[in-house]
Amino acid sequence: MTHSELFDELRRLVANRNWQEIEELVSEWPPAELADLLVEKDKTNRILFFRALPRELAGQVFTHLPPSARDELMEALTDGETREVLSGMEPDDRTRLLEELPAEVVRHLLDTLPREELREARWLLGYPDESVGRLMTPDYVMVRPDRTVEEALEHVRSRAEEYETVNIVYVAEKDGRLLDAVGLRRLLMAESGSLIADLVRGPVITLNASDDREEAVRVMERYDLPVLPVVDGDGLMLGIVTHDDVMDVAEGEFTEDMYRLAGISWSEEELGRSATILEASLPKVLKLRLPWLLVALGGGLMAGGVVGQFEDTLESIVILAFFIPVIMDMGGNVGTQASTIFVRGFALGHISAQNVWRHVWREGRTGLSVGLIVGVVGGGAAWLWQGIPELGLVIFLSMVATCTIASVVGFAVPWLAHKAGKDPAAVADPFITTIKDVSGLLIYFGLATWLLRALL
Repeated sequence: MTHSELFDELRRLVANRNWQEIEELVSEWPPAELADLLVEKDKTNRILFFRALPRELAGQVFTHLPPSARDELMEALTDGETREVLSGMEPDDRTRLLEELPAEVVRHLLDTLPREELREARWLLGYPDESVGRLMTPDYVMVRPDRTVEEALEHVRSRAEEYETVNIVYVAEKDGRLLDAVGLRRLLMAESGSLIADLVRGPVITLNASDDREEAVRVMERYDLPVLPVVDGDGLMLGIVTHDDVMDVAEGEFTEDMYRLAGISWSEEELGRSATILEASLPKVLKLRLPWLLVALGGGLMAGGVVGQFEDTLESIVILAFFIPVIMDMGGNVGTQASTIFVRGFALGHISAQNVWRHVWREGRTGLSVGLIVGVVGGGAAWLWQGIPELGLVIFLSMVATCTIASVVGFAVPWLAHKAGKDPAAVADPFITTIKDVSGLLIYFGLATWLLRALL
């Protein structure tokens, strides 16, 4: 059934008030697909069909809607309907929604929640912004070590729908101190009468609730775990962080890094700067944007000056002008790749003060390898095109040198900018471009003057 067919069927069932058939129909569709269907429709139908969804499913669909559609629904729903939607959401999804809303809206929504869910929501919101505590859910399977395997499995079966996942069973002492994480497969393969304590191996990899949520990304990636337990400073079990939530964080961090490559940051300072650019007077806007544009302009003038110094060479061998864009563009592409790899690696914790220069050296070797390959292709093409072996050699050596320099500079400049307390992405691009262009042109024309002097 396509989205259009589902829409027509839902419209018919809603008109006939066949709520049971609606529940059976939509239960066959993933919440993300239903969210896509709602987004495709106009406001009236979106609200109508959302109200027709079962409570728990409505909460799951709500988490997949874009912010604009969520805001629209929240304005249209009554307090009772909003309470049902929030109650149908997983605790971590509800926390993520609430932390995105203005404080006055959050207070109003919290007042609509039942007492137990209100206590849970306030507890999760009590952790610092961007912390693992805000990311976790308290819905996990936990058993005592003195229980038998049969009792543990019965506990899982009887309350499976209440938990975020049942693939991992956590073993904790009576006071909540975490002992181990036992996979469901190991539990099923154990003798039914044996004690859970016999399955405990420990230690278990954990996160602290006060850790930055990027730590969850690093740990889950390093150990390839679908779920991570969250503990407090005393090792007491608080909740779990699941793979889907961590993937959302990783995606958000990657997106943030890509924005930073364009000179945009999500810090408080940059958020204020964004508002200024959109609303401030022209002089203030120029004050924010003009300095880096002047750096780029200065780099362009320096590159032009280099060309001017070799004016006689260029006039004598006009064909050299045809290859200037090739040399500069290739260096620019290699430099951009290197700086992008640095920003991502630094954001994910793969690059640090302890290993940065090893990565710079490795990136230099990569640039050299790339330069050798593209240099052979470019130099060979120039030789075959013009029939001048020396020209092919100039292009080859220029590409090798330019790609190597661009790779090293693309890594080193963002790191030095970071050490100087500047935004690496905003500072790096104009400086990388300037260094790459000036050095590339000096190498290109210097080699041409030396190797092609017989043609001058």
